[in-house]
Amino acid sequence: WLHETNTAYQQRMFTFAQERAESDATFAIDVVGQREFLRSLAGLGAAGGLALGLVAICGAGLVPGARLVGAAVGLREALRGAVCVVTGEGRLDPQSLDGKVVSQVLRDAPPEAAVFVIAGAVELSAAECRRAGISAAFSIARGPAGLADLQRDAAPLLFDAAAQLAGALSASGTLEGNEEAP
Repeated sequence: WLHETNTAYQQRMFTFAQERAESDATFAIDVVGQREFLRSLAGLGAAGGLALGLVAICGAGLVPGARLVGAAVGLREALRGAVCVVTGEGRLDPQSLDGKVVSQVLRDAPPEAAVFVIAGAVELSAAECRRAGISAAFSIARGPAGLADLQRDAAPLLFDAAAQLAGALSASGTLEGNEEAP
């Protein structure tokens, strides 16, 4: 079963379950009799109900989805020798660094590569980005915008954010002298 993040099940599902008296999820865990074990599993997340059942009843294992897909598409090999890596995220937040695509790109990118993120929203500070290995993050939002607006205008907003990044890279000379750069 694939999972999106490594955030512990307890941090998501039980927070939600505590908001509801005697939720179905809490009842299911009590019935299975594996409450502590299941609470400690990483990767079940808020949408982990199906995975929870498969783990508890069928003995299924959890596999980080970003790692599995990265290996399947040869991400590490594709990034070998890269000077600059650009990836995307819906919302760049602490979960992005905990098993989602951004974290896998950071893991697979060469240590000397500059990694940039273009996101619908950027919730990490510049300092948090640097600590994680992200050189810079760009939001596609041009000021306050609702999700529907961002989705509707995604293509031109993404193009503009990529153009902003390209302008910064050009001005800094980051890609100069790299024959393989477009």
